[in-house]
Amino acid sequence: DWHHIVVTCEEFGEYDVICRLYVDGQLIDSIESGWTESSCQGMFIGGTKNGEYPNAISAKYDEVRIYGCTLSASEIYYLYNNCL
Repeated sequence: DWHHIVVTCEEFGEYDVICRLYVDGQLIDSIESGWTESSCQGMFIGGTKNGEYPNAISAKYDEVRIYGCTLSASEIYYLYNNCL
């Protein structure tokens, strides 16, 4: 089975960001953190370069997209339902 997974990160305030996890068009979880999008240098999809996280997703990825803006919940829902 395949799943449509989306993670968004959006800055608010001077040093805070909220990250949201969507699976198959539905919001699953969100977390607020004390870092900014610009501190995400070296971010990896599914794990880390040196393998520090043994519980990282072990899967095959298809049609990976990276946007220069934060998608809204309705945009994510639309992509899941109409663009796959």
